[in-house]
Amino acid sequence: MEKPIIKKKTKALVVGSGAAGLNAVDELLKMGVDTLLVTDRLGGGTSFNAGSDKQTYYKLSMAGEKPDSVDMLARKFQSGGGMRGCHARALAALSAKSFIKLALLGVPFPQNEYGEYVGYQTDHDESLRATSAGPLTSKLMGECLLRSVKARNAEIIEGANLISIHTKDGNAVSALFDMPDKYLMVDFGAMLIATGGPSRVYYNRVFPDAQNGATGAALRAGVWANNLCYWQYGLASTKVKWNVSGSYQQAVPEYIDQNGEPVFADMKNRLDMVFLKGYQWPFDSAKAEGSSAVDRAVKEIYDKGGEVYLDYTRDPLSAGFDRIGDEARKYLKNCDALIPGAFERLRGINQKAVDFYYSHGIDLGREPLRIALCAQHSNGGLYVDGNWQTNIGNLYAAGECAGVFGAYRPGGSALNETQVGSLRAAQAIAAGNVSPIDIDISVFDSDITLSMIESDERETALWQKRMDECAGAVRSINGMKAMRDDIDRRLKERCGLELMNILTVQRFALNSMLTQACYKGNAGHMTDAEPDLDEAAAYAFVTDVQGTRAEIVEPVPAGEQWFEKVWKRSMRT
Repeated sequence: MEKPIIKKKTKALVVGSGAAGLNAVDELLKMGVDTLLVTDRLGGGTSFNAGSDKQTYYKLSMAGEKPDSVDMLARKFQSGGGMRGCHARALAALSAKSFIKLALLGVPFPQNEYGEYVGYQTDHDESLRATSAGPLTSKLMGECLLRSVKARNAEIIEGANLISIHTKDGNAVSALFDMPDKYLMVDFGAMLIATGGPSRVYYNRVFPDAQNGATGAALRAGVWANNLCYWQYGLASTKVKWNVSGSYQQAVPEYIDQNGEPVFADMKNRLDMVFLKGYQWPFDSAKAEGSSAVDRAVKEIYDKGGEVYLDYTRDPLSAGFDRIGDEARKYLKNCDALIPGAFERLRGINQKAVDFYYSHGIDLGREPLRIALCAQHSNGGLYVDGNWQTNIGNLYAAGECAGVFGAYRPGGSALNETQVGSLRAAQAIAAGNVSPIDIDISVFDSDITLSMIESDERETALWQKRMDECAGAVRSINGMKAMRDDIDRRLKERCGLELMNILTVQRFALNSMLTQACYKGNAGHMTDAEPDLDEAAAYAFVTDVQGTRAEIVEPVPAGEQWFEKVWKRSMRT
């Protein structure tokens, strides 16, 4: 029996119920905007199901004597290369407001005896702007935001997966969802996509299995991609998908292969490199002879059919702490963890990092932990402007699906972006005052037919593994070209919706990677080609159905600083 189509109408449609989507709904309802939240599952996705040793939230510094400012933070954001100045400024300017909102909602960020939110060093930033509420920071954020949204009596529809978005005269106007017993069609004035990153592009990945994402649907609707060449890869456990960064490395465990043999026995300064993986967790070609040599060694073993494990039952420092450098010794001493035994050091640094695995049936004090080099985060995504609106009118994106970052980003900045991006989008939607129009259901006839075609999981896995092989942390120009051509051929054939979305994102990403590989400064990954153009850091790589173009990124804008002018403008609004 054919499923019925149910129609709804709303001023604002938010798709996705992670930290970005929930914050958008909370802000829209606070501003009096009629809002509908549609999601596949409350509590699904990355925000509720991902983390690390102490999942980082990155923001403007609020403690200590080291000076900080919006301008300094914005310039740090953009220093990673390929990031637009408008995004850097907004992420810096609204980081304090967004952080304090979360703290007031109940996220337990630690404070010292005077109430300062003290911080620590994170990836790609030597300042102390990072903070954490523990391994499950984003989950705690989501829970607090969900309580606030429910207190505002938000309308929520669960069990719905986005099929497609319909546009009219350059504006997004309606969306179609697949539900177990019906199709849901929503006409809207504005729509925010907050469904997380393109989670199924790679086979070795840390994205939760329950997360599907909607990047493919947005690209098929005509949204451009921005910087899909830039991904973050890092070491993660595979039985339980979890990033083994920070404390997991700073405890200096032993790396062993499937035969129980040490992996880095002959590597110079191997123990300091392992320790530095805590600060420098993402794979980085600039550190290929430093801490990222650890990632390369793990990948090479897997490429040969082997496996790698972190073993906390062995102590590579059993012969003495003079085997590590001053930085590692100082860190362990300050954590009261300059003690024998890798497992005891991990407990001394971060007991919650141990407790997490124990809660999933893994006792790090008794058994080794299988790991791999995995795709963890997309620094690129959908193209958005300074209000987080895509190139299609009334269609916004926030959270990981929004491509606001460039080649490098400070660790934890993604959590800040979920709040800032969704706030900017909510403010723009509320100010836009756009009402929904009636759209005939016939515009989705072909999309409904497409949704009925089942995707073959075995074929999907083959495409994901090809992406791992030719377009991961280490990339092959010829391999990427061949894969792109094969995707073009496959997309011309009968294809299930899920596979079509994956292949669409892969094709956009491969186009972006192949263009970016022509530029100097192939940040974050390694390729087998000699770049011959200007520095990649000066460009963002924008991809549409025609291909990829390099756009010079504008510097961080100053913003109006004269108080009376800003005051007058705020009174008018």
